[in-house]
Amino acid sequence: MGIYDFNDQSITYPDPIVDIDSDPVWSPESNQIAVLRRPYNLRLMFISKLAAQPFSIRLINVENGESKTLAS
Repeated sequence: MGIYDFNDQSITYPDPIVDIDSDPVWSPESNQIAVLRRPYNLRLMFISKLAAQPFSIRLINVENGESKTLAS
C-alpha cells in the first residue's frame, strides 16, 4: 500500500510487504490507517471474499511508520 502526498508529489510505503492490503480506513486524526491484510497466494486470489480466508487487521501510524496487528 502506498500513500500519495499531493504537496510533495511523492509516494511513501509505511508498512511494505508482498501481501495484499485492502479496505483502508483513516483515523479521525489522519495519523493512522487500518488495513485488511491477506496473504498473497494465487489459490486464494479467486476465492470469494465471503469464504473463510486467512487475514489480519493492521494499524499503521503514518507519522512514525510503526505498525501492529490488531486481529488475525
